[in-house]
Amino acid sequence: MTELMKDRDEARKAAQVLLGGLDKGDVVASLQMASLIPLTKGSSKIPSVLVEYAQALLLGFMPTVDSPKKPVSIDEVETALARAISYDQQWHTNRNELLAELDPASQQFYISNLYSHDPGPALAELYRVVDVYSEFEEELISVGAPTAEQAAKVAIFVDDAFQDGISEFFKIARKAGLPLMPKLFKMMKRGRIPGDVISGFGQAVSFTVEDLEQAVGADAARYLLVNLLSTGLRDNHTLKVLAELRLKPLMQIGDGRYLAPVYPNLVHALAPMLDEAIKSVGRGASERLQKAKSSYTERQALEVLSRALKPDLVLRSLRYPDPDRAATNVVPPEGDGLIVLGHVALVVEAKAGGFSPSAQAGDVKAIRGVVQKLITDAQAQAHRTIRAMQAGPITGVDESGARVEFHASQVKTFFPVVVTLEDLSSVSPRVHSPMPAEEFEDARFVANPWITNVDDLSWIASTIKPAARLLNYIDLRCLISGMPQVTAASEADWMVKYLDSGPQGVINVIDVAQEVAPNIAFIATRERRGTQLSPSSVPLAGLLDALDSRRPPGWLMASLIVISHCANSELADSRKLRSDLDSVRKNGKAVMRAVGSDSWAVAICTTPTPGVDLRSATANYPAEKIVAFERTLDNSEPYTNFLYLDRKV
Repeated sequence: MTELMKDRDEARKAAQVLLGGLDKGDVVASLQMASLIPLTKGSSKIPSVLVEYAQALLLGFMPTVDSPKKPVSIDEVETALARAISYDQQWHTNRNELLAELDPASQQFYISNLYSHDPGPALAELYRVVDVYSEFEEELISVGAPTAEQAAKVAIFVDDAFQDGISEFFKIARKAGLPLMPKLFKMMKRGRIPGDVISGFGQAVSFTVEDLEQAVGADAARYLLVNLLSTGLRDNHTLKVLAELRLKPLMQIGDGRYLAPVYPNLVHALAPMLDEAIKSVGRGASERLQKAKSSYTERQALEVLSRALKPDLVLRSLRYPDPDRAATNVVPPEGDGLIVLGHVALVVEAKAGGFSPSAQAGDVKAIRGVVQKLITDAQAQAHRTIRAMQAGPITGVDESGARVEFHASQVKTFFPVVVTLEDLSSVSPRVHSPMPAEEFEDARFVANPWITNVDDLSWIASTIKPAARLLNYIDLRCLISGMPQVTAASEADWMVKYLDSGPQGVINVIDVAQEVAPNIAFIATRERRGTQLSPSSVPLAGLLDALDSRRPPGWLMASLIVISHCANSELADSRKLRSDLDSVRKNGKAVMRAVGSDSWAVAICTTPTPGVDLRSATANYPAEKIVAFERTLDNSEPYTNFLYLDRKV
């Protein structure tokens, strides 16, 4: 351990030496841009934690060391920072006297929260700040704090200042005859841009107190700088230092100018700042704030899922007899929400709590308490709701405000969904006590919940389309959440891998994780088997969109079959589908292509004239239910006419 600490400290010093060879503002601004823009098409952005680490070193995380005698490149700094962080990670992992006290879930949170920090979708959280805190304007003004609107303006102003500064930098570079992005940025990182061009980059993208006062007013500007400005650091505990920087994301770079080195951290720091201001008013305001957060989380979760899925039914404030207690004289339990789409039901539990500062700093008791309250209990509540639906009808408030009764007899698959206000995605999938799926009569109960936060939910629901594709993502997320071998740093990691590999690629990750040692990084495995379904697939993407927009009988099951099974089938081969038209023109006989199972199938039928007899056309195909898409010679568009066959009817 002593040798590792020595290596860690030497790596920190080496990074700080390199940082000393560059202007503070220039290096932070350059690293900030490197965290936003990949250098090449095949490369990735640098992790935001490198920017935070540089910020910490520049603010005195280590004792001052001599600066190098010659200027260095951003590339050299980035390499040195990555090396220092790797030693830090080893040091924390090997601190058995601390980690031995933690359960596996807490260990995973402790490590991944530090070294895989992902700021997440800042814009979605900005909407949340305005929504939750707008009703506390009087309380905020009474303690000199900015209002919700002023806080949002600060975030927009800082981003505008950075973007304007980059535009100005590009203008100067063009006048100097330098290339456009990304070659320009690559030259910049390697120290190959003339000093009169690179010098002042930090100043260009920063702002002054006067700029901030003009944007939000003098009082609000003063309060923001007092509460969000990071100052000198003297603690040698990396996790505590980075946790502090994430709550104080502004940095002074000299000459009265300021930067937000990791911009999303600024947005994420607004809510804790406003929380403290409101709580200082008194207990009554604090209780109102918690109710407002809970209401927002539940309302937003149901609204986002409802917009994305366009479900058959949305219920909130669920009530039902407790399936686990025979007594009738007890207060009946409640569930937060239910969304039903075809044969699928999402049972939603919303939790508005978050990790306290002590939990973020690794306090064992605090971490366990948050995990129990926000995840374990939420999972238990969702499971109880599902068991209640299996036992009999439940009631809930529909979109018109009426309390209605719901029978789950038509539901074939239940998914528990836990939506939190704060980002808990760095917590290991193991924290929610994974359970095997339960098989009810003619139904499947997926025991492992999808755990996500409300801001990521908004982002995911607007990115993964159409509805059936989002359900497929939720299905795979629940499946992977039951595997302790697979971990991810953030919901973004899960989603990017899904979009990159397609459903079959994600299943490959599961296969690999089951065969090898624990802690397989979700985003590290890039195995593929054949061409996967992607938004540009022809004609499957159009098929899914047509199913989603028109929703004929059997559309949801057909869509899920297309997503899961059709990528490598003839239905994905546009050349074969074009040849079908030629065959029909020549022979005058219908051509059917289908994929599926004994229960369900999806087919594309090319016919001479409309009105094919689907029952006779598929007589040799075993599926009980078939959704077919008819194409005719006079209308070759494949998704204009839907046919549905149920052989039991």
